[in-house]
Amino acid sequence: MILQFEWSGADTTGSTFAYKLQTPLNFTKLVLKSAAVYTSESLLDGMTPLYLNMDFLGQNHAFMTPATYEDSSGRVNDVDNGRVAIGTVNDIGIVQQLNLTLIDTETHFEHGKTLAFGLEHRAVTSGESFSYAAITALSGSEFTDDFRVVATFETIGGSQEPQSAA
Repeated sequence: MILQFEWSGADTTGSTFAYKLQTPLNFTKLVLKSAAVYTSESLLDGMTPLYLNMDFLGQNHAFMTPATYEDSSGRVNDVDNGRVAIGTVNDIGIVQQLNLTLIDTETHFEHGKTLAFGLEHRAVTSGESFSYAAITALSGSEFTDDFRVVATFETIGGSQEPQSAA
């Protein structure tokens, strides 16, 4: 089953949005197929990395985020739960094909479960050397009304209740 979640700056005051499941969802594998961010203008620097945050993955699903590096600066990599890198501001308007397995076990999301998503970024400053800030959600002034985020997933396995368009 293909699941597509979409939200825009006109839907919310920030870059996070929550969906409530209207029916249970059962699967044995959940794959993030693609992610895309669209906007006619951006208040962010073109080098700014973008991330999709998915709070419903829990603490058992971690991804390495290349935030910092092991070198003489003392910086190290971060492990993030439920956060996946999806490109940079330069990639806005491009569908990022990810095909990333997020869950690979028998899973049941009950009716009414909230799936929350967020578009996040890491501010980058440049000069003589690059400097990276902490990863944070885009603010309402950054995630303007013309921003749109589309995340596409595929569930594999499990049985689903019949669905109908209302």
